[in-house]
Amino acid sequence: LQFMKEGNIVLIFLFSVVAGLQSVTRARVLVLTVILIGATMSVTGEIKFVLVGFLLQALSQLGECSKNVLGEWMMTSSQTRLDPLTYTMSTAPVALVPLAIATFASSQSTMITAFLHHWPLLLANCLIAVALNVMIAILIQSCSAMAGTLCGLLKDILVVTVAAAAFGVAVTGQQVVGFALCILGIGAWSSIRFRPDLWNFLDGAEKIPLMESAISKPARSEP
Repeated sequence: LQFMKEGNIVLIFLFSVVAGLQSVTRARVLVLTVILIGATMSVTGEIKFVLVGFLLQALSQLGECSKNVLGEWMMTSSQTRLDPLTYTMSTAPVALVPLAIATFASSQSTMITAFLHHWPLLLANCLIAVALNVMIAILIQSCSAMAGTLCGLLKDILVVTVAAAAFGVAVTGQQVVGFALCILGIGAWSSIRFRPDLWNFLDGAEKIPLMESAISKPARSEP
C-alpha cells in the first residue's frame, strides 16, 4: 500500500494533463521519474499482496487524485472560479454522507456516552480538519494539485527525519538516498516553473506532440 501511494504523483500529473492543467515536456517527465524512483526507494517493509486491500487502495487513490485535480480546475480554470472556502463547503456534503452511513452502521450503545465525555477533543479535531481542508484548497488554487502532492511528499520526509533525530527511529542508507532524490526532484520541478529556460536543452521550444494533441485546451503557464 505504501508503494501504491507513491503512484499519486503520476496519477495527479496524468489527470492534470487530461484536464489541460499541465503540459507534457521531456523535462517534467524526467523530473517526475526521479521523484518516483526516490519515493519508491524510501518505502521499506514486508511486501504481502492482498487483493482486497489493493483494490480499496486503488479506488482511494483514484478518488483522491481526481478530487484534487477537479478542485484545481474548479478554482482556476472553470467559469465558476470558486474560492477555497466555497470549494471546501461544496465538497463537505460529499464526504458527510458516506461517513454518516458508516457511523450509523457501526454505532454502539456507548458512543453517546463517549461523545459527551470527549466532545472538547472532537470539537478541536473538527476545527483543525476544517482549517486543514481550507489550507489545502488554498495551496491547490495558488500553486497546483501537483504542488500539493509534492508538499505531501516533503511532509512525509520531514516526519521521518524528525522521528529519526528526536526518537532514534532507524533510517536505512537506501531511504536516505531516496529522500535525497525526492528533494532533488522537487527542487528541479520548482526550477521548471520559475526558470524554464534552464531546461531548454531538453525541451527546446516544443512540447511532446503526442500528448498535447489529446488536450482540448492549452495548459496553464504555471504548474
